[in-house]
Amino acid sequence: MERQPASCLDVRIAPRRASKKLAMEKTCQQLAAAASSAELSGRIVIVVNPNSGKHRKDVINRIAERLQNLKRDVEVIESRGPGQICEIARTIVAQAILVAGGDGSVNEAVRGLLKRSYPRPLLGIIPQGSANILGHELALPTSVSGLVDTFLCGRIGHLHIGLANGRPFTLMASVGFDAEVVKTVSMPLKRRIGRITYVYAVLKLAFSYKGGDIEVNTGNEIFSAKLVIVTKSKYYGGRFVLDRETSAIRPGLKLIAVSDVGFVSLLRLGIGLISGRLNDATIVRRMPVRLVQLRSHREVATQIDGDHLGTTPMLVSECSETLEVFMGSSRPE
Repeated sequence: MERQPASCLDVRIAPRRASKKLAMEKTCQQLAAAASSAELSGRIVIVVNPNSGKHRKDVINRIAERLQNLKRDVEVIESRGPGQICEIARTIVAQAILVAGGDGSVNEAVRGLLKRSYPRPLLGIIPQGSANILGHELALPTSVSGLVDTFLCGRIGHLHIGLANGRPFTLMASVGFDAEVVKTVSMPLKRRIGRITYVYAVLKLAFSYKGGDIEVNTGNEIFSAKLVIVTKSKYYGGRFVLDRETSAIRPGLKLIAVSDVGFVSLLRLGIGLISGRLNDATIVRRMPVRLVQLRSHREVATQIDGDHLGTTPMLVSECSETLEVFMGSSRPE
């Protein structure tokens, strides 16, 4: 039976003098009346990427402790290197897997979960890392108490996933300048200063990047672009709005093609993104797609979910399967 999302909008907050444990139990009881299937009572595994930017072990320990105090079976597993989160998600026996890390860590968990047969564990996100765009997409709270409430009795949504050369992505796949920035980012520097690393890489490349022509084939037409993003996400680089009509919890892909990546054009794109007026840019073309082939005469960098993928060609499509994911108490915009 498919889980139906529960709403937390009508749940009253317990008085401050009541214990946090009683308040949380009351919240779960109220939500259970609307959707008992959303309550988390089985084994919970928290998978941690200790190398992610903004890694906070104290937050993870507090979440685990609160869940254990509420009689939940909780295990914390620390990833020892690339690929291990994927393997844990593929093999672990649990009702839910909570990923503490950035978007790259979540991507690994998604890859592992998709390799499993049904029923799959629920996917939860403890936003950490240098950026966690999917956390914004799902309207997740940032406080320990808010996250615990979400995991115990929050709404369950369906995460729609894209595929780039067969590799799953939850946010976006891109070819061109955006992917070149991801490729040149220093990982040690990223762990130390977070998203500022990307600003540095953008400024470093903006003056010298020429960009090769990218052939875009949607099946209905073929045209050329300098930068192509195929997105599942409304947001880009944090809370900057890339496309208001797109959402990771709805089906569909949106293609965003940029015809010029000269310094002035990149500057205008950046200003448009920060100001929320990217839709006004005349060098940007948008369209919904189901399948798109991206090619180039010379190799051009590609990326998915903020991690370097390789080079062109790249075939992007939508995955036929979805994953159940914990969402915040208010619907994403």
